[in-house]
Amino acid sequence: MKRTVVDKEIESRLSEGSWTLKGCLGDDPLGIDRIEVDCARLDEFGLELDELGRELECLWQAGAQRLGAPSEVQKDVRVVVEEAKGRMPCPFGHPGTFSKGVMSIQMGDKQLRFSPLSIHMLREHGFLGGWGSAYRVEPSDLARLASLLKQDQQNQNSQD
Repeated sequence: MKRTVVDKEIESRLSEGSWTLKGCLGDDPLGIDRIEVDCARLDEFGLELDELGRELECLWQAGAQRLGAPSEVQKDVRVVVEEAKGRMPCPFGHPGTFSKGVMSIQMGDKQLRFSPLSIHMLREHGFLGGWGSAYRVEPSDLARLASLLKQDQQNQNSQD
């Protein structure tokens, strides 16, 4: 895919040492073209970015209530939110800044990591991180998380 000047600027901001020490692209040879691949995969799973973003923000809120301590949001999903000083702008150019906190989601033997910025980039830009980056989340892992959360909601509805 031919990159525009804007694409190159975004990719530069996401790269190692630009806005963050390790960057958001990892060692992914596709760079920001990974977005198209990941979004196609999310579509295959029937997942919508906005809905995923809302669910992750709800998990963040649940975890933030027990800041630093594990929060069992359901049988197979545990969340820990840790705050960090500082804020980050969106590399894609959205106004505003995002806290540098970190949310870890434990699903069995799999751990997913999100920051408020990574949730925003997923929701607004379809960016799940490059291969090898600290916040890379595979579409299949998001599908598993969404399925677990949906099962929990269905169980709660059947009990009501």
